[in-house]
Amino acid sequence: MKNNRSEYHFQIINAQEVNNLITKFLQTNKFTLQNKNGEQYFRSGEPMFEGYKYFSYAIQGQTLTIWAWLKSALGEFPIEQNNLSTAVVNYRNILSGLFQEIERLSQASTSPQAIQPQAQTQFSQAFQNETLKKQETMCEVGFWFSLIGLVISFFGFAYGAIIYAMDLCFAVQGLRTRKKSKAIATIIISVISIVIVGIQFILEATKA
Repeated sequence: MKNNRSEYHFQIINAQEVNNLITKFLQTNKFTLQNKNGEQYFRSGEPMFEGYKYFSYAIQGQTLTIWAWLKSALGEFPIEQNNLSTAVVNYRNILSGLFQEIERLSQASTSPQAIQPQAQTQFSQAFQNETLKKQETMCEVGFWFSLIGLVISFFGFAYGAIIYAMDLCFAVQGLRTRKKSKAIATIIISVISIVIVGIQFILEATKA
């Protein structure tokens, strides 16, 4: 497989049960089968906002291999990357539930481990912890950006719709973590900033 795709290996006991689990996962998350350049994989999502989510898997004996990646206007990229992306975090959350179910079905087998991340005795838990860490980092970034936005809004300057939207998106990620209170504060601060800029805009338009 290509380097821009995250790859995970699991030891399984019952291939049929695992295959049924993955089939249900694909149906629930609205993945559809795609064929391109002689390759088969599953795709979900849309290109306008978060881009497409891609999924592929293979079962050989008692080994399950899963490939997961995303695609944006800039091309394909793995979900095991260090940048802060809502698309990556959202996909990781979806995969986390699948990995936990795979482990549950394979409790008597060797614990799964990921190829790209460091090996873990309980991979699904480590995977989810890393996802939560990313969400908390995004929440922190959104909080400090919202404070800067609040300060400059008093001087009549607007961040811009994209930055305000980013603040809110990052804050929403934090609602699912230990940073929930800071996420709520970020949302409140961002809304106040937008209101202040909106009032100033209305006042300037009235004067004109």
